[in-house]
Amino acid sequence: VLDRHCVKATFFTVGRMALFMSHALKDAAKRGHTIATHTWSHPRDLSKLPIEEAKMEIEKGFVATSYALGTPIAPFFRYPGLNDSPELNAYLASRDISVWSVDVVSDDTMAGLTPEQLVNQAMDRVRRMHGGVVLFHDLKQVTAEGLDSFLIQLKLEGFKVVHVVSNSGYR
Repeated sequence: VLDRHCVKATFFTVGRMALFMSHALKDAAKRGHTIATHTWSHPRDLSKLPIEEAKMEIEKGFVATSYALGTPIAPFFRYPGLNDSPELNAYLASRDISVWSVDVVSDDTMAGLTPEQLVNQAMDRVRRMHGGVVLFHDLKQVTAEGLDSFLIQLKLEGFKVVHVVSNSGYR
């Protein structure tokens, strides 16, 4: 779907999933998408973990994803559940890692959501925000089924998808 619309995305992977889905990760990178990370095991709230354990979750996510891809990934990070902390933000800044958030949550993790509901809800939020970073989960069937309609609607309403790349890799 992304190829059909000439759209590039940023994929924030979970490290342990990247290891057993390396073929999909490599395919996404080969297609020109940006690969970043989202921790090793996706703890719901890193800020509640002891700081050293939280740092390890972050670093293991980067290492596993880079290993699975076979090349360094973008130094971009998104917190699971968007639950950040000042201490972890400072740590990530000290490592030259950019922290990402979102402006529009699609709610594609909600049970029972139809593709039409997903698209309508996400578009309503995009309109209210006048654009922004939109969060979808690539492993969700409803996302796969609704993404084409979402991208068509974005274009019809004059929104553009911007591809973000890094000028350096994770170190």
